[in-house]
Amino acid sequence: MTLKAFYVVTPKCVPQYSWLVEPDTAFNKRPEWKVDLILDSNDPKTPIVAQQIEDGFAAYKQSLKEANPKKTFRLADSTRYEFTTHNGAKVFKIKTRRYVSGTDMNGKPYNNTPPLLMDKYKTPITGEEREKYRGLGEGTIIQVRLRCAGYDHPAHGVGLTIQPDLIVFHNFVPYSKTQDEEATSLDGFEFESEEKDLAPSNLDNSSGGNTF
Repeated sequence: MTLKAFYVVTPKCVPQYSWLVEPDTAFNKRPEWKVDLILDSNDPKTPIVAQQIEDGFAAYKQSLKEANPKKTFRLADSTRYEFTTHNGAKVFKIKTRRYVSGTDMNGKPYNNTPPLLMDKYKTPITGEEREKYRGLGEGTIIQVRLRCAGYDHPAHGVGLTIQPDLIVFHNFVPYSKTQDEEATSLDGFEFESEEKDLAPSNLDNSSGGNTF
């Protein structure tokens, strides 16, 4: 018998690419709630979380082998967690996602519930209040309870899913488009005016690239 899901609680961390209220459906992808987590490698709790995930996955693989000792298993190519660098700092990055719906290994359809949201005072964030958390701005600090479950897919191999199960907001900064607009603004730069070459050869090739 293979192991069931296990849960891991992160230390305070920084969210990236969050879709916790409304699922991400960009590019006609399968709808999913998701958030990437950036954990500080200098936090003593970070290596503990990394080890808990590794140990849980190792236990799942062992349970597969015990159930089918003669079978050779293949690991999936992708990983959902790694030690890496972010803005020049060493971090532990976890990619989480939870599909809105799907079909299990037995062909049975299922529907998932969105991640639970809670403030730092242990108050659930529900109803219309959740709408404020559609976008998380720079400076947001959260903790996340992760639901981790192993899988043995006939096409992709053996891997680990990591879902965002409960998010606790220690500091919430609403996302503002002005953050990106300011980053791409050209205000403050000194430019010189350019006299355009209006020769026919340049005009003819002004769209579509150079020819030869």
